[in-house]
Amino acid sequence: MQIKQSNAQLPSATSAEKKAGNKAENEVYDSLVDKYGKEKVTWVSRTYSNANHDLKYQDEYDKWWYVEVKTMSNSKFFISKNEKEFAEQNQDKYQIFLVGDEIKKISFANFNELPVEATDFVVHYQLTEG
Repeated sequence: MQIKQSNAQLPSATSAEKKAGNKAENEVYDSLVDKYGKEKVTWVSRTYSNANHDLKYQDEYDKWWYVEVKTMSNSKFFISKNEKEFAEQNQDKYQIFLVGDEIKKISFANFNELPVEATDFVVHYQLTEG
C-alpha cells in the first residue's frame, strides 16, 4: 500500500464558511486600503477564485506583498497545498493575515515555526481478485 499526501485542494467550504472567508477578506482589504490607498491594493481572489493568494498590496517602500487571508477557529486555520507551495516560493514577499476577534499579520518565516498537522492523504491500493 502506498500513502502520499494529497495534491487536492481542501474540501469545499460550506456556505457559512465562504461567507466568513469573504467577510474576513473584506476586513483585511479595507484595512490595507486605509493604510496604503486603493490604488496600491488588489483583491485578487475576487476576480480569480482559484488564485493562490487573496490580495496583494504595495507597501510604503514600494514592495509588493502577496496576502492570504485566513479565518481562525479554535486557534487553528487551514491552508491548501497549493497555497503553502506558493508561500514557500514567495516567502520574502508573502504574508498571512489571521482574522478572528482582531486581524493578526504573520510572515511566512513565522509560519514555518508553527506546528503543522497533515489532515488529508490520498491512499493508492490495488485490489486483487481471489
